[in-house]
Amino acid sequence: MNNKIKIFSIPILSLTLFSPLISCSNSYEVPGVETKQIGGNYPVYQTNFFREDYFDDILERKGFSRDKEFADWMNSKFFNNEKAVTVPMDKMTGCLSFNFINQNGKHMYGRNFDIGENTPAVATFTKTPNGYKYYSTSTYSFFTNQKNPNNSLIKKLCATASYVPLDGMNEKGLCVSMNNVSYYRNTFDGYTNQEIEGRVNMTCSLLFKYILQTCENVQEAINLINTINIHDDLQSSSMSMHFQIVDRTGSSVIVEFDHTHNSETKLVFPRTGENFQINENFTQWNADWANVESNNDYQRYNMIHGWLKPSNGVLNDSFAMERLKILGIFFDKSWCLLFNLDDLELELVWYDSISKPHSFKFDFNIFN
Repeated sequence: MNNKIKIFSIPILSLTLFSPLISCSNSYEVPGVETKQIGGNYPVYQTNFFREDYFDDILERKGFSRDKEFADWMNSKFFNNEKAVTVPMDKMTGCLSFNFINQNGKHMYGRNFDIGENTPAVATFTKTPNGYKYYSTSTYSFFTNQKNPNNSLIKKLCATASYVPLDGMNEKGLCVSMNNVSYYRNTFDGYTNQEIEGRVNMTCSLLFKYILQTCENVQEAINLINTINIHDDLQSSSMSMHFQIVDRTGSSVIVEFDHTHNSETKLVFPRTGENFQINENFTQWNADWANVESNNDYQRYNMIHGWLKPSNGVLNDSFAMERLKILGIFFDKSWCLLFNLDDLELELVWYDSISKPHSFKFDFNIFN
């Protein structure tokens, strides 16, 4: 068994951790879930969720259309109806993502998560009896309204993170990540709330879990999406979500919604002649591309497009990660990720209060 995880710090932390993880004392335990804090004062919480997840129960009850419904279900299933999971208010994110081919011909996926505050990431490995194994990242600030939860509550919230992926990759090399579409351009035009009779209801993050557990490629994910009523997470905030899905064949799609027509799903594929795709904080199904390319408001999209266009999507992965770190510091990111879809490896970088990046790398051997 090779389940060593190499941990790197830039510039102050250097250690090696081994799985299984050692649980902290004096904290609530969910059987089959182990959590380890990494990184001292500016931590990431690594969680192994190796157990039954009751997803069949979610499907039988036709899912959830609101975060509070999910919170109530989670509290009843895992926490004896204690209100451990709650719905936060006024969260705001931005985010970006893009796929490319690295110098060795590997399919890669880069991702920055913006939240505008130093909030701990929860890096979760999920293995359940009836689905693909997957890695996902979340933040417990998305499922609590407490600013400074104690260690016991943090452990409970980390157990919840498997159900609230904000990005992730499964054992088939399928990746997903969500972005806001109204962050700094004041383009909020309503929430996604689909209401097609007979479909299961899911928030975007719960849909990500479903996709990661059951889909092997982009087309399977599209087929699944067409059976689900999709609802925005955090409908207490003035933001709506869209998301990108990529696989190890190089396929990519951005999933968006037309809020003027009953949140109709819009699928956006790479632009003509481009062997890559970038998702940022504006809708692309109705984009005025001439305006995007000439407008400084879209500087992050145009910056990444400038890296990828000359080589039609081929980029050195070290260059990509260094640029993600720079964007992270400049735009106050909470974390950035670089996924290798072919080799099932990834690097997670997160930021402390003075914008120093810290990182660790791992692969799917942790599931062995």
